[in-house]
Amino acid sequence: MSGSLRCPKCSCPLELVQLPEGVEVECCPNCFGAYYDRSELSVAVELQGAADTERPCPKCGKPLQAGRYREELELEQCRRCLGLWFDAREIQKLRALSGVEGVVRARPGDGEPLMPAAALAAFASQLGEEGERARSAGKGSPKEPPDAPPKIPEGSAMPNPDERRCPILKFQGREYAHFQTSWPVVTYVVGEFPWTVAVGEQAKARDFICPPYLLSEEHFENEKTWSHGEYLEPAEVWAAFGLPGSPPARNGVAPAQPNPYKERCSALARDFGFLAAAAFVAGALLLGRAQNREAFSKSYGYDPLSAEKSVVTELFELGGRASNVEVAIGTNLSNQWAYFGMALINADTDVAFDFGREASYYSGYDDEGRWSEGSPNDSVLLPRVPPGRYYLRIEPETDTGHFGYTVRVTRDVPRPLLPALALLLLALPLGWVWLRGRALEHKRWLESDHPWTTDDDDDE
Repeated sequence: MSGSLRCPKCSCPLELVQLPEGVEVECCPNCFGAYYDRSELSVAVELQGAADTERPCPKCGKPLQAGRYREELELEQCRRCLGLWFDAREIQKLRALSGVEGVVRARPGDGEPLMPAAALAAFASQLGEEGERARSAGKGSPKEPPDAPPKIPEGSAMPNPDERRCPILKFQGREYAHFQTSWPVVTYVVGEFPWTVAVGEQAKARDFICPPYLLSEEHFENEKTWSHGEYLEPAEVWAAFGLPGSPPARNGVAPAQPNPYKERCSALARDFGFLAAAAFVAGALLLGRAQNREAFSKSYGYDPLSAEKSVVTELFELGGRASNVEVAIGTNLSNQWAYFGMALINADTDVAFDFGREASYYSGYDDEGRWSEGSPNDSVLLPRVPPGRYYLRIEPETDTGHFGYTVRVTRDVPRPLLPALALLLLALPLGWVWLRGRALEHKRWLESDHPWTTDDDDDE
């Protein structure tokens, strides 16, 4: 227990908790709030619009003042003790708003001020005369301690030419693309190191990737260190440490994590190349073998007053192998329609292919100009018609007057759509795997200095 200190929120006795940073903080075991001396914070917290509340200070009992930090976080401070009360998770919000990861630091030793000079001066100015007295009561005259935690630079304030240059390194026959440049800062030290480590040291770190490999550079003053690593699957790491069960599910994409779709896409692309070439050759042979020969063509006129409106054509020959036959009808219809009941009949076997086609064409003018609808022409493709002697029986129907029409029969018409459709079907698996692989890469590079963006992203 921490004496008679009580939580200003729930009145529960506070407990003294030792943090990894070497800080002893009075915490509430009930609501998880915590009381921090300003000397234990590495950022200057200035509250705007501070006003007294009904909550008492855990240390002196004076009313706490509530104010806003950067207009987004409401905190409570004591004018007398210079301390801050943080409700649950508010210290994490302070870390996010300030951009400083190590917001908590060890309490200064003897001869050092309780707070950095700039922060103490700003706080004393904010609290007026009472704050000035608190400042004067500090240990010695305010001065910047030599080992004060550094201000971690924000990425936007640091020049990063790598974002524009996108450098590529070559190492051991592989090309490594630049992934990220950062400026890590030592905020505190725990444990033993084979070199001298000092709080406040800052280095420049650059990461280059060639999945599953990672090449990293650390540049500190006149010293440059390179390291090379290889990505390990979570199951390998789990097994190496002999942990029970299975590793947790992945969260995100690591910089050097291999793209499982890349190898599959390469294999499918290779197979697609062979199959596409085969399909192209087969399609070219089929199109080259097509006769595309006109077997019959003749024009007729429709007379609504005629007693016999049906037409039987002359005999015509469909030679070659069993293949398709196209029957096309061209008319001079204008603001009219016509239906043609037709039959292609084998003169030797009387086997008939019955079908019907309709043609209609309308046009005119309105407020928006000329318009048209439909087509005066139509056609039908009959598959695998055996060779032989044939004729057509045509029975036109309409509710309008005279019109003319032409019937044309073509044997073995080339169909380029079939090879194109075959290529499309062959490309579907490749396209699906490529899209999955690209989505994974997009997710990976979102965490880098070179995120993949679209035009929509740029407009936002």
